[in-house]
Amino acid sequence: MSFRMDFDWVEVPPSTDRIAEVTMAALTITANGHCVTSVLDRRSRSCRDHVITPLAYLAEWIVGNWWRLFYEAEDGARRRDFAEAHDVSFVGDGFLLPKLTIVPTPQAMRLRWAPYRPSHSDIEFVEQGEARIGRREVEDAFTCVIEAVQERLHRSGLELELLQEDWAAIQTMDEEEREFCRASASLGEDPFAVRPSMAKRIIDSANIA
Repeated sequence: MSFRMDFDWVEVPPSTDRIAEVTMAALTITANGHCVTSVLDRRSRSCRDHVITPLAYLAEWIVGNWWRLFYEAEDGARRRDFAEAHDVSFVGDGFLLPKLTIVPTPQAMRLRWAPYRPSHSDIEFVEQGEARIGRREVEDAFTCVIEAVQERLHRSGLELELLQEDWAAIQTMDEEEREFCRASASLGEDPFAVRPSMAKRIIDSANIA
């Protein structure tokens, strides 16, 4: 089992969005040897295995949904915002990413990707497939992207405050805090934004000290 998010930084013309400008990259995502980011460019009538996107916003999405990505299982009664926390195409910000859904199972992470033709776009994602990937491999790939973005921004004198603060919090949590985050995410709640009344219910039901 393997999951990779390979990227090369891309130089682009100056932009009013300095975060996007500095972290623009050619991103290739593969799962068990299948290229999730294979696209057909209808304008140039060519195919390629990567997309051009600012990694900062992908990193921000990963960190913001970290606990739900790894602990909110998919079921028939899922929350309306389930896709927003598990489907990479929801990163948005005007840039296109594949319709790749990442959900946890008891044994591994399940990844599914499907053909996707975004509106008002010249590119079309053409691959379809499914793979089961070890949780640690997915964590490692995500961590590589997050830390590369932070280093890139730091070198440019820029920062995404929420990204840095939330990632630092995830890295430094003790086991009791992690247990609360896992319990919250399993219910579809963002551990960093859970309501006090819900937080108490989670603590009581999970027997968190």
